[in-house]
Amino acid sequence: MSDEEILFRSSEIRREASEILEIYKVTEVLKEFQSEIIGSYKIDLMYDRDIDIVVKSDDIERDSYESLLKFIKLKKFMKVQYGNFVNFPRKNRPKGYIINLFLDYNGCNWEVEIWFLKEIDLSVKENDKINSKLSVENRLTILKEKQKREEFNISKNELSSYKIYKKVLKI
Repeated sequence: MSDEEILFRSSEIRREASEILEIYKVTEVLKEFQSEIIGSYKIDLMYDRDIDIVVKSDDIERDSYESLLKFIKLKKFMKVQYGNFVNFPRKNRPKGYIINLFLDYNGCNWEVEIWFLKEIDLSVKENDKINSKLSVENRLTILKEKQKREEFNISKNELSSYKIYKKVLKI
């Protein structure tokens, strides 16, 4: 894939992500909370079809559960998953609750990952730090690394986008 094709793919995936957020009412369900879209969507480095959102809540258990029920009642998702990383902590995962929404959009599988956390400042600051170091050249390098990850069928658990950012941006 040429540089232009990679950049075009990234912009098309981001455009689709914006449509998904509106059509599937993701931000509407979360409107009562302080939430922020982070990750590749926010820093305009989309290659994979996923959207990351963090939600700040004083009662993350209650608010994540109530939001989960709202998403289920929408009946717009192929699959909805819920994870409890408060009682079942895992390495490299924040202490919170997660809702994963799986959907088909334009014939492609998408995932929306929503973390309910007591604090979202660290996630937002990390995103801002990455964004501040981006240039035209290293954006393209990052997208090419994401393309390689896909071509070689490397899972995001093995090589997360964050690891790619750290490597390319030397942070």
